[in-house]
Amino acid sequence: MKMKPTLVLNGHHELGAVTYHHGEEMPPDQLSGELLDWWLEHGWIREHDSSERRSLHRLFSPFSGCSETENFSAKERAVFGLDE
Repeated sequence: MKMKPTLVLNGHHELGAVTYHHGEEMPPDQLSGELLDWWLEHGWIREHDSSERRSLHRLFSPFSGCSETENFSAKERAVFGLDE
């Protein structure tokens, strides 16, 4: 199953009672359907489907509650002291 692209904010926006700042990642499943389409059409959010920017929500899924997961590379695990 292919992961959804990471959604990155373009500008500062508020959704509900939460303020999102330019360049932040939108939590997965925060926007969907027509609302997601509207944000994309108006340039408030961009899909980022690249290995250059990885999803913090997916990397830290046990803490973020994200259903999709992404793993650290072996080099990242060594650098960050995550090797067992």
